[in-house]
Amino acid sequence: NPSQYAKNALLMIIVTCLKRAGGEMTAVDFWAILAETFAIRLDETTRLTINQHKVFGDVQKLLKSDFVKDGYLVFEQTKETSGETLSQTVKLGFRAQHEFPDQSMDEFMEKVRDYAVESDDGEEVEM
Repeated sequence: NPSQYAKNALLMIIVTCLKRAGGEMTAVDFWAILAETFAIRLDETTRLTINQHKVFGDVQKLLKSDFVKDGYLVFEQTKETSGETLSQTVKLGFRAQHEFPDQSMDEFMEKVRDYAVESDDGEEVEM
């Protein structure tokens, strides 16, 4: 199934990024990486076409529902040290930690490192 293959590839890239960041990162950084790499934007207020990716479909649902429900990602709300501002952290879920060992992720990145993909705006992006 090409759709499932694309979703699995996205999951592997996300897991690799999170592993390289020590297993977690701020949601701001997480969405910035997706925006830069795949032109995926988070827009909580509209959830309209901005979240409809031509390959991955509704990315917000995929990441925040499906990948969370399946145990691959955790979105966690935390209060800043001042206690006034909420921030969100994205972490590796239990399944991601156990199903994607570091060695297999390194091999995956080695295979895609030399490939370049074309972004939605026509620019070539190296992986």
